[in-house]
Amino acid sequence: AALRKVYKLSARSMGRAGTVISTDTGHTIRTDVPKHMGGDDIAPQPVELLLAALVGCKTTTAHFVSRHLWRGSTFRIEAIEWLNVTAERDNRGAVSLPIDAAPAVVAGLSIVTGVARVNLTRRCKAIATARGAPTDARNETREATPEAAASAASVGEVPDLRRLGEIV
Repeated sequence: AALRKVYKLSARSMGRAGTVISTDTGHTIRTDVPKHMGGDDIAPQPVELLLAALVGCKTTTAHFVSRHLWRGSTFRIEAIEWLNVTAERDNRGAVSLPIDAAPAVVAGLSIVTGVARVNLTRRCKAIATARGAPTDARNETREATPEAAASAASVGEVPDLRRLGEIV
């Protein structure tokens, strides 16, 4: 496997403030801003895609780590649901005028928060029926919030989810 992965894209402006981005994997992404910011409001804002990319990276990393960290385990991640993912910035940094003067505050995100709800599936061994024939394995799905994950991991009930790239 290659030690280095290179990502490539090209982009062009679209409308009053939008962008059309083409990736080297054949995907097209569009961005725009609301009308009150000079855009046409026909696509997500770039910062919304930044948050989506962060959630996507965290989710992909969690699945990768769990597959390799929990090899042979009866547990696997069934799904990860992200709730209330928010980002905050001081708007004075992003839209301050005049353009040629340094902004009074940093023009970037200052806080990103959210909750990851991790649903684990535990594959149980086949259970013998009254006749001695095995039945199909059954699944148990558990929801793991940060507090529940820490508590359950401390008593050995479920794998410690805090090790999955700090997603919870």
